[in-house]
Amino acid sequence: MLYKSCLNAVIGEPVYIDIHMVNQSAVELIKRHKTKFVFECARMYYGKIPEVDIDKAFGITTFELG
Repeated sequence: MLYKSCLNAVIGEPVYIDIHMVNQSAVELIKRHKTKFVFECARMYYGKIPEVDIDKAFGITTFELG
């Protein structure tokens, strides 16, 4: 619903969504809307990978932290 609202708010303008490719629901969302792949970011961690419920993460909040 949020993604559709964004699309409807700027009809005719590009909308960008950054998803975690390991979240299958997010991948299905972008396929369902026939999106165009623009670029990819790598997920990098120092030390242990954080325990996150990736199925609830549909977007990246920041690209650079320092």
